[in-house]
Amino acid sequence: MVCTDIKSVVVGEAGAGKTSLSAHFCLGQAPDNPASTVGASFLQKRMNLPDSDEEVCLQIWDTAGQERFRALAPMYYRGAKAAVVVCDCTNMESFRRVASWIEDLQSFADENCAISLAANKIDKVASSGEVEGSEEGGEGGEGGFDMAEAEEIARKYNVPLHTTSAFTGEGVEDLFMSLIANALGNSSAAAEAAAAVAAVASSNGGDGGRSDGEGGGTIRLEGVGGGVNGGEGGGCC
Repeated sequence: MVCTDIKSVVVGEAGAGKTSLSAHFCLGQAPDNPASTVGASFLQKRMNLPDSDEEVCLQIWDTAGQERFRALAPMYYRGAKAAVVVCDCTNMESFRRVASWIEDLQSFADENCAISLAANKIDKVASSGEVEGSEEGGEGGEGGFDMAEAEEIARKYNVPLHTTSAFTGEGVEDLFMSLIANALGNSSAAAEAAAAVAAVASSNGGDGGRSDGEGGGTIRLEGVGGGVNGGEGGGCC
């Protein structure tokens, strides 16, 4: 049975719930009192792909959000095929710093990296759209959670937006499963483009169809559309 490793990173401001989201997906529940991550922590989950005999091992590097660790983050981004930028629904400032996290990923992660935006702690947001228990100008930031602003950021950078709760589990499975699907799809498209370039080069008397672009290490999965083998460690399969 073929197993494909996907290296992913989870980034965002300190306290946004990155560790809890990752743990809920991999372990089925979030820790009661998660400590602040120092540098980065590592989790992985092996699963069967829907409607397929293939397996995927999602390797999750949960990075620290504190400013003093920011310079170390690119070390974990390199080779990442998927990434989640996490922001806190109860803190609008975390939304306003999303752009810098996405731009860092675009600079240092794989050029075909699938990026998703997770608006976490949605369980703390009332149906009215304001943070429960907060008044205008309070912790929620200028009246609380602003979904419209989050959607605008997602449109600007062309990334999917998910609302999640690491506490209740709402949206967590959908976030990571769609991330896996996007990473596989991006890798497949890159591999097909590289193959097309190689074919053209070969027909024009090139160097035998060799392409120096990324995607040459991609494994195509039957019935899934594509796969990646770019994760570091590769220890789960």
